[in-house]
Amino acid sequence: MVRTAISLRDVRKSYGDTEVVKGVDLDIAGGEIMVLIGPSGCGKTTILRMINRLVEPSGGTILCEGQDTSRMDPVALRRRIGYVIQGIGLFPHMRVLENVSVVPRLKGIGPDEARSISGRALEMVGLPPSEYGEKWPRQLSGGQQQRVGVARALAGDPEIILMDEPFGALDPISRIGLQDELLDLQFKLKKTVVFVTHDISEAMKMGNRIAIMRSGELVQVGEPLALLSSPDDDFVSGFVGAGNPMAMFSFMKVKDVPVRTSDLPVVDIEDSMSNAVRAAHNTDLRFCRDRFVYVLDQGRLAGSVNVEGIPPVALPGPVRERLQPASSVRTTRTVQEALGTMISSAIANVAVVDEAGRFLGVLSFSDMYDIIQQQKERDGTTAVV
Repeated sequence: MVRTAISLRDVRKSYGDTEVVKGVDLDIAGGEIMVLIGPSGCGKTTILRMINRLVEPSGGTILCEGQDTSRMDPVALRRRIGYVIQGIGLFPHMRVLENVSVVPRLKGIGPDEARSISGRALEMVGLPPSEYGEKWPRQLSGGQQQRVGVARALAGDPEIILMDEPFGALDPISRIGLQDELLDLQFKLKKTVVFVTHDISEAMKMGNRIAIMRSGELVQVGEPLALLSSPDDDFVSGFVGAGNPMAMFSFMKVKDVPVRTSDLPVVDIEDSMSNAVRAAHNTDLRFCRDRFVYVLDQGRLAGSVNVEGIPPVALPGPVRERLQPASSVRTTRTVQEALGTMISSAIANVAVVDEAGRFLGVLSFSDMYDIIQQQKERDGTTAVV
């Protein structure tokens, strides 16, 4: 049974005569990323801040892990909940490790243990404390500062993390990298994350579910693909791009797409090159256009070997001596990202792996055409690609 980590019941917020949140009901499951999205002024950030009582509700009930937050000490509540904001909020007079140690110290943990906890949190976000711990915030790039902000939220070991447009101020490359790192961390840590964004592409990528808001009201909640295929009204349809078959690629996760698992050019890392060449020549021709064979090591994708121009004859040497990197995409990524990987790598197929790197199969351009064709048929039109 799915555990409810956060529950909002008829939650309202007014400033004078202006009602900015209007009777919102929402259950957020433990371990999921719930994205709140909508136009500016729709109330999404207000809802986020009411969860940790930075903003006090005007009415309704908010439960965190079954406890009514209105009956909790607000300071104690905030120390139980991680909080990451766009402006990062690092203390400029503290070094990186000190910044991350703030929450453990506030929770009564001794200085040595707090530094140890903070060092592990920095490791999790790719900032080794031996290299970054004694730096000042001003010595870090924007992306590195944001990583420190995430590490500080993790250092208190909260079950719930609130993220208010955490990557909004970053350049596109840093933003994509941090999104990927957060998804990787979430796979390991399974925190309950409430994530506010104004970017529908980011919402599709990050959210297990998305809550779309308008004028203080919750319009529709659902998984990304469900919002695209079954929008409740014209506002949701226009917001998510329903009716555009290409929009589906940015909503659909790779795990939602059937991947090819048989008749693939795959060998073990202990195999010979002769076996690799035979595997390529015995495979469906459309998978040979990339001219490489996938190499597995105990079921995990180790790389690939190039067999272009090599005839199916005995070839000396093991596969591992000719191993090269192989492009891959994880099941948690969007189909749009998989397509981007194919285009940037100039390949017709991309390997699909799980979070542990285990090889699951292959996704191809032709599979994507089939997806568009099926969507167009459901819409009663004919695909033209």
